[in-house]
Amino acid sequence: MKSPNKLPNCLTRATRSFNGLHSRSKFLATNPFTIRQIFSILSIVAAGHAAAALSVTSFVVSPPVVTPPVVTPPVVTPTLVTPTAASYTDPTSTTTVVDPNLGMPVSVQQTYFITDTSLGASKSEMLNGIINGNGLSGSPTAANYTTITHTTPGFSGVNASAWVSVDPGSADGDFFADLDAAYSRTNRTNPLAGFLSLSLPSAVDLSAVVLWGYNFNATDNGANNVRSWDMSFFNFDGTLISNETISGPAGGMIGGAANTLNFASTVAGVTRVQMKPTDNYYGVGGTTGGDRIGIAEVRFLTAVPEPSSALLGIVALGGLTLRRRR
Repeated sequence: MKSPNKLPNCLTRATRSFNGLHSRSKFLATNPFTIRQIFSILSIVAAGHAAAALSVTSFVVSPPVVTPPVVTPPVVTPTLVTPTAASYTDPTSTTTVVDPNLGMPVSVQQTYFITDTSLGASKSEMLNGIINGNGLSGSPTAANYTTITHTTPGFSGVNASAWVSVDPGSADGDFFADLDAAYSRTNRTNPLAGFLSLSLPSAVDLSAVVLWGYNFNATDNGANNVRSWDMSFFNFDGTLISNETISGPAGGMIGGAANTLNFASTVAGVTRVQMKPTDNYYGVGGTTGGDRIGIAEVRFLTAVPEPSSALLGIVALGGLTLRRRR
């Protein structure tokens, strides 16, 4: 049992609690719209959130503007190709003779050895001389070959700087006419003057042949330069790619300078070239000689891609870059 002196304190606390509750009830009773106002405020807030959500949902996000990269096309220039080996196949012919032992006709194949080795160099030394730069004023490249000149050909052994044929007839005669006369037999194996064969270091796309001619002075045997060639192009396995006939300058080879003879179109994948001489400058005004054929130096020019092909490559590269960025 609580002591009498503590009872009044309990009654006091209870009375205060009752009075506080009564005061709140009186406040609510005297302010009937307070709860409605609270709900209104909550409704407004909820409506605001809904509107914000609707605004985010309906917002259209535009993709970023992607600027195509600036692609600078590579500078593509031709290259000058030096043959790695040169050989010359001499002309042959087949004739019919009577075998004295058999007393009956038989076919005989004969070879006309066309290289003039009496000048002081062997056939192989002369052929090396047309691809090793002997006699040139510098090392030719695609950028400078038009400025490179060739001295008068020489035939001193390994220092030979040209290849030249024999004279099949009288001095100052027409090489091809004299050769045909000396070689006038039935079933002659063409080509009449044989052919030069040049091996290339790899498969390349060719656009032209560059020739430094034999005897450059227009008043000194300039007609011995080859005027026209039948060209044959082969790939790595010896398959014939194409044939073409090319001609030198109409008035004769430019004295001492490189002569660029362009092909009709690019020849792709070439590893070996055959060059068959079919005419020289005999009888052409301003030239003398023509009783031989010769060549001092030979190179080839690679082809440059067509502008349209290069442009397509650039466009494709740009499209690939854009796809990767996306």
